Amino acid sequence: MSYLEQLNNIYCIDGMMRGFEKYMSLYVIKGKEIVMVDTGERMRFETTKAQIEALGIKLSDITRLFITHGHQDHLGGAAPLIREMPNAKVYAHPACKQRLTDPGSIDWKAIFSPGTMARITMEMEPVPEDRIVYVNDGDEFDLGDGQVFRIKYTAGHQPTGLIIYESKNNGLFINDLVGNCFLDADSQYILNTRNSDNMVSLATLKEVMKAPPAYIYMGHYGITDKVDFVITRAIQQLEDQLEIGRKYTSEGKPELIAEKIMEYVAPELEKVRKVRGEEVYKYAAIDHLPFQSKVYAEYCEKRFAKTA
Repeated sequence: MSYLEQLNNIYCIDGMMRGFEKYMSLYVIKGKEIVMVDTGERMRFETTKAQIEALGIKLSDITRLFITHGHQDHLGGAAPLIREMPNAKVYAHPACKQRLTDPGSIDWKAIFSPGTMARITMEMEPVPEDRIVYVNDGDEFDLGDGQVFRIKYTAGHQPTGLIIYESKNNGLFINDLVGNCFLDADSQYILNTRNSDNMVSLATLKEVMKAPPAYIYMGHYGITDKVDFVITRAIQQLEDQLEIGRKYTSEGKPELIAEKIMEYVAPELEKVRKVRGEEVYKYAAIDHLPFQSKVYAEYCEKRFAKTA
């Protein structure tokens, strides 16, 4: 199973997160206007710029930069990008304000594992306030040539989150709600980041499936028409992980939740190891997911303690 790098007027740009190929996606969309969705990391600016220019597009041609949520791989490159987009503004959820305009005031080590991810995030540059538009739930943006974006707030993966429906291809920029989905490895696993709410993510994905789009544009990674497969698998994983949280909270053993989550996700990580290699596997299995599993255990204790 694989993913698309281009769908008609929508181009997937490889964000090269942590230097890994095909790990994180951002997108360029051609209507009458040319716009972007998400930025990649600040440190990957030159790589991002080169890929966009290879499409025959200058950064100065881009008129809008949409942000799906407030994590550094999705908004960290906003400042250097917007400097080379004189006619563009950043479009983001109002809750992104501090992360965009004053990232240095945030204790990133409390949000991310206190390793490379936190360090990279602390290197973010501020975006001038007058270059930002804070979008409302339900806002629509007519980009011309039959391309309309419609905004929907989605607080599941992050309180700063939104998804974007696009009209021309009946597609959905789905944020990170389906987790890391590497179709080449048939691997998928939910991302339990600080301030995520898996019950909200679950409700959002079930709502999306009432009228599913033809395509989804994933943050990690790529474009796919396997919408039912990807979202249904994400829903099942969310339900399974919530059940793990309920079980061990009700049994008075919340200290086991993180361990059980890592056991649950281990088969998906082995698929990544087999196809993507040892370095990507080590990042996920050692640096990334163990911290998130502890964060998820804290979430479950707060969410389920009153019903235990």
